[in-house]
Amino acid sequence: MDFLKTFSFLFFSFFCLNLIAIESLPEIDYEYFNKDKSDLVDLIKFLGELDFQTILKDRNLFIGIRNLTNFKNVQELNIDDINRIKKINPIGIILFRENLKDAEQTKGLINAIKSHIGHDIFIAIDEEGGIVSRASENKKMGVYNFPAMEHVGGVKDLHLIYKIGEVLAKQLRRLGINLNMAPVADIKFAPHTPLLNRTFGGYSAYNIGLMVEAFIDGMQNNGVFSAIKHFPGLGGTTTDTHKYLAFLPYSKSFLMLNNFVPFVFGRAAKFIMIGHVNVPKISKDITSMSKSIVNIIRENLNITSIMMTDSYDMGAITRSFSNIENAIKKSLSSGVNIVLIP
Repeated sequence: MDFLKTFSFLFFSFFCLNLIAIESLPEIDYEYFNKDKSDLVDLIKFLGELDFQTILKDRNLFIGIRNLTNFKNVQELNIDDINRIKKINPIGIILFRENLKDAEQTKGLINAIKSHIGHDIFIAIDEEGGIVSRASENKKMGVYNFPAMEHVGGVKDLHLIYKIGEVLAKQLRRLGINLNMAPVADIKFAPHTPLLNRTFGGYSAYNIGLMVEAFIDGMQNNGVFSAIKHFPGLGGTTTDTHKYLAFLPYSKSFLMLNNFVPFVFGRAAKFIMIGHVNVPKISKDITSMSKSIVNIIRENLNITSIMMTDSYDMGAITRSFSNIENAIKKSLSSGVNIVLIP
């Protein structure tokens, strides 16, 4: 009993410290936007009622720029890099830690991308909070390092979660980033799940859905798009899709009442990311290239978000396909809008 009291006190103290830290955040400096309004113009256009076909303009690849220059870190672009990107003509570019030296360098890199490739491009990052925080893990980026969402969810404060989304959006947007690959909407109910503490897990599908919705609203109401992930939900598997193809043995009716619920709450997200999972009771195909999964998203759940795959350099794909080009074609022919190739 004494142990439980001590644990409860420490648990409460941890959340209080986080709340104090969040409440004491400094005001956002908007001097960057006063100098250059181009990002704001793009975001206002994107946040309009444009359908996804108008936004995509037949572009269907989202790429990284980690390995363009002899597999070295890419923190600035040379003419060969620019020409390669132009040839691919991606809808977006995702940044990783090796692209980020500090805030000024990142702004310069993003401005170079937009000036050479065009301003109608998505610049994305994984900033979930906790262990997957590509920008805030670097103190020179000027992005607040929030705790993992499992800990944030424990506070059960939707206003707090909205504010986290708001602060992240303002700080990422100041760098020129207009898409955050978050939140993680998976329901964590399998033991030893590789999701660790990345999701709001531990609560009902309904409550997780409310938290997901609050985070997305905080982000998108402040100018940065959200990519909700990883449909159909990885919380029921113990397999890490970075290494192997995951397996979900559940029926469509079970998933409709559980895994899918937070994604319905998060349907306002501009993007929905589809994970690499085998769900044999729904489809023989991997979820990221399954017409059945696309139909569930569009027809059963009435989600109109732009559908993108999880990364195609993950073991779930590379171990399943010897020819990645065939995998890409299979995904796009299923109705998925974008393939992520970092």
